[in-house]
Amino acid sequence: MKVCKFGGSSLSDADGVKAAANIVLRNCERKIIVVSAIGKNGEEKIKLTDALIQIYKSAHSGNNCDFLWQNVLKRFKNMQRRLNVDFKVEDEIAALKNSVLSATYDEFVSAGERLTAKLFSLYSGFAFLDAKDVIFKNADFKEIKGQNHKSGADYKNEQYGKSGANDKNDFFVDIDRVRFFLNKGKGVVISGFYYSSGGKIKLLKRGGGDVSGAILARAFSCEYENFTDTDGIYCIIPDDFTPKMLETVSYKQLSALSDYGFCVFSKEASEYLIDSGITTRVFNTFTKGGGTIISDSVDIFPFAIGEKGDYIAVAFDERYKKIIEDFLVKNSLLNYASYIDRNFIEVYCGDARRNVKQRYIKMLYAALIDK
Repeated sequence: MKVCKFGGSSLSDADGVKAAANIVLRNCERKIIVVSAIGKNGEEKIKLTDALIQIYKSAHSGNNCDFLWQNVLKRFKNMQRRLNVDFKVEDEIAALKNSVLSATYDEFVSAGERLTAKLFSLYSGFAFLDAKDVIFKNADFKEIKGQNHKSGADYKNEQYGKSGANDKNDFFVDIDRVRFFLNKGKGVVISGFYYSSGGKIKLLKRGGGDVSGAILARAFSCEYENFTDTDGIYCIIPDDFTPKMLETVSYKQLSALSDYGFCVFSKEASEYLIDSGITTRVFNTFTKGGGTIISDSVDIFPFAIGEKGDYIAVAFDERYKKIIEDFLVKNSLLNYASYIDRNFIEVYCGDARRNVKQRYIKMLYAALIDK
């Protein structure tokens, strides 16, 4: 069994939903599908989540937001029509509109994922499951399911044990509920980005759909496939050229690189899966390719270069260490470099202008790629 997550860029229009559903239905192991709220595309310049945030803030400030409501309704109606599914768009949006002043911020904004998941479930034929009924914080889950329920406290002992880095996350999945719906049909679609705490909906950080998928993959001890709008994770952040794509990267490496611009897979999801034994594969929803494999044990990892503020960061395999140090000496940067880890260097460039850093990055990339 596999957990698959589709980001908002993959589900930005009806064609994206069709492409994602075709991917799911091509492989019978893809049973648990996590979706984000529909994203922006060529015509729509705002993500659904951002539109809902604007609506909530405007409504609570007493401002008129009819235009935003009309835009949200139009997007869903267009998708419903093109997908030819029995999705009660007007009823869903009317109910959401009626709740804007009474709902909490988290409850209201989470509707983007919930509505997208409902739409995707209707098109794919998979059952819809609301994340608030599936993913919990530890204490809340004990209250709901009881101390001896396998999916609750006992499940922590069986699956996580002394979960180390994951103690701070403390998420639990109602495995029995998910399996019940899995046994009834082809699979389940679960809304990402939020969970239940104290009987209330709580949002994860932006990009939280990655974390939702990670929680479910870890709970079911299965492979995690993360579909997005890029072919994989590149060894530098693409700028005006396409660099080499990483075949593999570890969760620890990617977590560290996340602070330097590597955001294809969220930092929180990487940290949640450290020492989990779970393999994650990052794929492009719209193209065929091998993608990038993320795991605890990485056999092939050349190098990756990121940037943040005045700094460049380089994660590298031991084979590239001398090339990097020679580059730092040649460009009078050695005194501005510090080892964050044995195979991770941070370099202060002395100038936050992007063109200066980009020149260093391209020069270093050229030196490393020639090895």
